[in-house]
Amino acid sequence: MMAEQLKAAGFKVALDVVDWSTLVQRRGDPALWDVYITHSAFMPDPMLSPPQLGDGAPGWWKTPAKDAALAAFNGESDPAKRGPLWGKVQKVIYDEVPYIRVGNFAALSGLSGKMKGYTPMMMPAFWNVELSK
Repeated sequence: MMAEQLKAAGFKVALDVVDWSTLVQRRGDPALWDVYITHSAFMPDPMLSPPQLGDGAPGWWKTPAKDAALAAFNGESDPAKRGPLWGKVQKVIYDEVPYIRVGNFAALSGLSGKMKGYTPMMMPAFWNVELSK
């Protein structure tokens, strides 16, 4: 849908749909892309999501303002003090615009009572899971 919207706005679009390993391989070379889209799961701590906050994430966003805001946030363990510090991280993101959130990701899942060994996680993983007889 986004590719069609960009085309309608006059952009030249080459849409490459690839598997995860190909994306990880190609995203490190800025000559291969101008925009790439991915998603991240909801994590229990905002520093863990989105992954674009890390220094090794594609886009190569590393600035003194980002480093200072993240250092202050990650150096604080009191939840009451972390809220305002996360606000400062968000301000740097809004000021520098290193990435743009283009949508939301949601999933609905269910679990059969016959399934044994399943551990609920952010993303479903069915290792060591079996159906009872």
